[in-house]
Amino acid sequence: MTLIAYVIQTINLVGALVAIGLIIVIARQYVVARLALVFPTLWAGFGIWFFTSFLLGNFTAAEFTLWSSIYRSISLAMVLSNLVALWSILADGGGLKKR
Repeated sequence: MTLIAYVIQTINLVGALVAIGLIIVIARQYVVARLALVFPTLWAGFGIWFFTSFLLGNFTAAEFTLWSSIYRSISLAMVLSNLVALWSILADGGGLKKR
């Protein structure tokens, strides 16, 4: 089980690093999108710290539980904000028809 956790956390670390790279590219090309990149940047930056700390064994069980719940809260905020953005696009027409 521990090996599986390390593999998953390593994949998550790589994903967070890739996200930072994409955020940099998007922020450079689309200045107007920078405000929308705040939560993804927070998520990726915290993820890099969190997964690196986990892989280095810097957490007690209680600390891991606390910091992983904070990370999931950031993820939840991103999912909810994406759903609100999608709803806004669809409510405005967005080129799509209802049903």
